[in-house]
Amino acid sequence: MARHRAPRRSRSGSHPGGRREWIGGRLSPPFFIEDREEPYRAELIVWMEEPSGLVVGNQMIGPEEVDGALARLLLTTLERPLAGSPRRPDAIRVAEESLAAEVRAAIGHAIPVTVAPTPELDALLEAMLESMPHQDEDESYLEDGRIPPSLVAELFASAKLLYEIAPWKVATDDQVVRMDIPALGVEGACVSIIGNLGESLGLLVFPSLAGYQAFGRLAEAPRPKRGRLDFGTDWLALDFERGADLPAEMRREVAVHGWPVADANAYPRVRRLDRDGASRPLVERDLTIASACASALSAFFAKHRELFEAEELEPVCESYFDQRDLEVRFTAPYEAFALFDVEPARERAGRKVGRNDPCPCGSGRKYKKCHLPIDEAKRAPTRESARDHDLDGWMVRELSEFATARFGLEWRWFTRDFVDASETLQLAVPWSVYQYRVQGRTVAEWYLEEHGRKLSRAERGWLAAQQAAWLSVWEVVGVEPGETVTLRDLLSHQERCVREVSGSRTLVVRDALLARVVDHEGVSLLCGAHPRPLPPVEAAEVVRRARGRLRRKGAVPVERLREQAFGRYLIKRWEEAVLELDYRAAIPPELHNTDGDPLLLTTDHFGLAAGARSEVEKRLAAMEGAEAEDPEGDEAAYSFLVPGNRMHASWENTVIGRARLSETALQLETNSRERADALRSRVEAACGGLLRHRAREHADPTSPAVAAATKRSAPEPPPPEAEQIVLEFKQRHYADWVDQPLPALGGKTPREAAGTAQGRAAVDVLLKDMENHEQRSAGGSAFDFSGIRRELRLE
Repeated sequence: MARHRAPRRSRSGSHPGGRREWIGGRLSPPFFIEDREEPYRAELIVWMEEPSGLVVGNQMIGPEEVDGALARLLLTTLERPLAGSPRRPDAIRVAEESLAAEVRAAIGHAIPVTVAPTPELDALLEAMLESMPHQDEDESYLEDGRIPPSLVAELFASAKLLYEIAPWKVATDDQVVRMDIPALGVEGACVSIIGNLGESLGLLVFPSLAGYQAFGRLAEAPRPKRGRLDFGTDWLALDFERGADLPAEMRREVAVHGWPVADANAYPRVRRLDRDGASRPLVERDLTIASACASALSAFFAKHRELFEAEELEPVCESYFDQRDLEVRFTAPYEAFALFDVEPARERAGRKVGRNDPCPCGSGRKYKKCHLPIDEAKRAPTRESARDHDLDGWMVRELSEFATARFGLEWRWFTRDFVDASETLQLAVPWSVYQYRVQGRTVAEWYLEEHGRKLSRAERGWLAAQQAAWLSVWEVVGVEPGETVTLRDLLSHQERCVREVSGSRTLVVRDALLARVVDHEGVSLLCGAHPRPLPPVEAAEVVRRARGRLRRKGAVPVERLREQAFGRYLIKRWEEAVLELDYRAAIPPELHNTDGDPLLLTTDHFGLAAGARSEVEKRLAAMEGAEAEDPEGDEAAYSFLVPGNRMHASWENTVIGRARLSETALQLETNSRERADALRSRVEAACGGLLRHRAREHADPTSPAVAAATKRSAPEPPPPEAEQIVLEFKQRHYADWVDQPLPALGGKTPREAAGTAQGRAAVDVLLKDMENHEQRSAGGSAFDFSGIRRELRLE
């Protein structure tokens, strides 16, 4: 703003005594700066000289710069005024004592400072407003891409329902209700239904009952002829307009997107107004509140219409949930809230509740379906303080909304790269904005070109880091639970130590991820990973096919991995591997015991001759390989062993069956028909005519019935000495593994296979699979395969 002369109050051009007075203050023009996510209202700091009416100093500042700004501008203006040479006024006038204190702190008592009205500045602001052009034709439901079309569609659907319910036909604007939306931080809002007289149909949402009352007082008072209005509060308005009265751009958007309306007079408009009546640009939260309020109020009014028809409202407090499970709670009348035992969200947030526990609010719903989103929203950082994953979340959402508004269905075709994109959102969405191309560019590239100037330096730096990342197959080579995961790219051979709190608690060494790793300011992060890790064997097959596609045996340059075509190929192969893994898991396994017999749980039932128990027990104990077990109540029990094992050369013996003897019966339990036949023959020969075979029963160990019957709660962790015994057993078992022929290696031993490059790769994958299985299942007794790797020179 250059020189400006305020409207003159008189034509004399004089001032009492010829004295020069400077008038200072902060003006708030009704326009907003939109270079941040939340548009803000700039402050205009002004120093005006009387009696000339010249503006000798002015500066536009943001809300964070207000403190001390008037005094700072005064010091600058004294040295470099906008008009004339440097000079000092004879007196200074400001409208508030706080501003006077600020000025005195800067200049001392050299210039008298008085506190009095400053109508000259009000006149200056009015002159500025009169010269500003009206810009209704630029208004848009989408707010220059800041509001996603999907959210506007929700608003139209909710508003259509409200218009059809028409609560204003019954309710008056003084029958206010309290509204709380804990997930959005709305607490104690006051909702007034307007339109009972047939004009301005809709809702007004005030931040509090006190705000509503202040608004009402000004509405009833005479409107001042000059000076700024002060309604005493800001508010959110949802009203309905004729389609013919909408700005052209809004009409076009409704037509293009097909948003539903009840009739030609029912086009919803949402406005957010400051306390002086200035209309503030909308953000997502505004539309979300308006939509949730309209939807929930429609349901509330349909159920409790009679409350608004009665002379006095019967107190009621109820919660309603929209399609997002967003809770909207209404209390009528407003003051009745204290009568209900409703736990504040801030108290719920301080208590640890399991996701599947009943919600502490008493709704009867699970916590994850009720107040978990609320509590998580309370803990979510603001955009200004967001870093790393939080910044990533903000940017992915912004880019997705930009892509929806800018490209529509053409961008959403990225979902074709996934079997079910809704099940793989944690990879699909980052992929769609950082590597998937629309009209020859990624969404991030389009966004930077069209909106990059609005981004902060941190946001631009984050986008640059994302553009440098690539999609690849990353193998877990180290885990620090709750802290980090060390990953190695199986294609580029690069390695990263990734900060990953949640994933590091579930991943184990040799898991493989299809993921994007972003390096940003010295920290590596997982920013987009397929929700299904693969075991080593399956991951190795994906890598083998990927290398065939690229025709590369060695390290792949990351530039190749950033290519969209290769990324789509990699996603397809990974999805195929997941489906194949699930298919194999659904097929019941063919189980065998260590003799190679099909596994079949078999029980032979025998009846005993009268009084024969004692003799049968002696004969069982005398059988070769019989070992007495600890008795179970009145029953005796024996295990039957044979020397060695056909499958495991290191085993000293093998248990082939078990006997349970009661006073009148004998049961033989084995795990195959072959073992059952052999053990029955031996027992019948040893016991002669003392027992008679009654029946044989079989059970498939893979059947649901057996699984249910054998299901137990998680066992207690074994003591250290037990884990040591298991570990020693594994050491004996794997002692000669390198020299055992293996079907997985085509009948070769690991030592023989390691003699060729192809064989070494096969042995390496086999060892990785064994390591991965040990890490997942063995806990403290996991076997360390590094010795075998050293022996085969596969470190």
